[in-house]
Parts: sequence; structure tokens; C-alpha cells
Amino acid sequence: MLLFAGTSYIASAQEASSRSNPVSIKVKSEDAEFKTSKVYAVIIGVSDYQDPNIKDLKYADADAQLYYNFLRSPQGGSVPEKNITLLLNKNATRANIIKALNNQFSDAFEEDLAIVYIACHGLPTKRGNKLFFLGTDTDRENLEGSAVSQSEFDEAISSSRAQKKVWIADACHSGTVVGTETAFAGSTMRGEREIAEATMVNRLLANVASAQASFIVLSASSAGETSVEAPQWGGGHGVFTYYLVEGLKGAADENKNKLVDIREIYEYVRTKVSEETSRKQYPLLNGRYAKKFPMSAVLE
Repeated sequence: MLLFAGTSYIASAQEASSRSNPVSIKVKSEDAEFKTSKVYAVIIGVSDYQDPNIKDLKYADADAQLYYNFLRSPQGGSVPEKNITLLLNKNATRANIIKALNNQFSDAFEEDLAIVYIACHGLPTKRGNKLFFLGTDTDRENLEGSAVSQSEFDEAISSSRAQKKVWIADACHSGTVVGTETAFAGSTMRGEREIAEATMVNRLLANVASAQASFIVLSASSAGETSVEAPQWGGGHGVFTYYLVEGLKGAADENKNKLVDIREIYEYVRTKVSEETSRKQYPLLNGRYAKKFPMSAVLE
């Protein structure tokens, strides 16, 4: 689990082999009163779409499963299964997503952390003033009636009492183009040909982070970019989530203090993703947060 006190923190994780012997990593602060924080998460990954007009993704569900596995691991805090809702493919309907958002965060208190991870297609309206996340049962021609709007995500997260909120979004993609050409063998671009749509998705996601304090939005790509998925990353993942999890496991611990903070993970994924995509994709970090906001503990 992660224990917070303002900008100070203790990170502890249960050894997989012994739940009664926690591994603790302590960072001291002046006169800090530490409170135990719990993590609540909704994780969504959609690769398979019912609407034939929406292009299936290859590894969005695998990405969501990978991040879920990380949260359940010692490095991710051994988050209890009951504190995480995982929705993949056929289970990631609009109704189930709304239900999960409304229910999972209802038990959180001020000192807790609320996480939303979503890997799917994202699509703005034609006028560009609304953003929708596409569940498996989305009707491409009826976004407002069948997809999940950004405002619905906002309302669910904002209503939580948790004062620390993290939104990880690999959703700079929409999905009507089949056979999109890419510069990477065997890879798929999670997005349409119209770069303007990708730009709009990222701009709207950035606005989420500026809407309230203690809210971090880490996006897979920047304005004007789409995100890449391919077999070369962990046997089949999006490049963003693959390096996100690698970094959280310890690769991003630049100062070797056995903790990965938000700036470290951001700088790590931005560097790795841009290198792996020949400078075509740059993750983006928005929001208000403590400089050393902890994201994971690193075990020996």
C-alpha cells in the first residue's frame, strides 16, 4: 500500500511469499503525521468492438490486464482485488463502466488514492466540444447515447472523497479506419487518419487535469499524435503501457531511493516511448500534484 502525509510518504508492499511480513520503504519528513491510504481503481481495456464500423484494437485489453497485474503485485501496493474493478472487452459495456465508476470510489476517504486506467478508442464529437470513450457496445453513429462521455468520468471521479486522483489514458484513438498504415512492422496506430481528432482528444484530456487540484492525467501521446501498439513490446502491448509498467517496477527509479514518483515515471515513459516510436509519440503529463507524488515502491 502507499501511505501519504502531505508531500511526504511511506511506501510498503507485501512480499508475495509472506503476507504477514511487509516490505517497507520510508522517507522521513518533518513532524509528519502519516495516515494509511487505500487505493481504489477502475481499469478498462477494450480491443473488441461490436460495431463493424469501429476498428478493433489488438492489445488494449492486454494493456489493461498488465496494469491490473501491476497493482495487485507488491510493487503496485498489493491492492486488494475488491478495490479494483477490471473491465475487459465484452464486459466493458457502457452500463458496466458507469456502474464501476459510480461504485468503486464510493468508499474512498480523503487520504485515499483513486485511479482510472483506460485503454480504448477515444473520439470527440464532430464539433469537437465533447470527448467520448468507446466501450465494446458503442454505436459509432450514436456516441452520446452509447459511449461514455468525459463528463461522466469527471463526475464520478470528482464525487469521490479521495484527494489524490490519477487518470492514465491510452485513449488518443478513434476507430473507423481499417488497415491504417504505420512505420512499424506488425503494429497498429490507435487512431484515425485525421490528426485533428487526436489533437482534440489530447486537449480535452489536458483540461480534465486543470479542472481540480490533486488530479493527475498521464496520457499516452501528445497533441497531434496517435499511440502505437505492436507485438515487439512484451509480446503484444501498447508501447506506452509496456514502458509505464516497466518504469513502475523500478526502471524509472532514477535517484535509486526505492520509490518511483510521478516525475520519474513521466520522464522515463516519455523518453522510452519517443525513442521506440522514432519520435512520433510523446506521452503527456498534466495536472496539479506534489513533485514527489509516489507511484510505486521498488523491491530488491
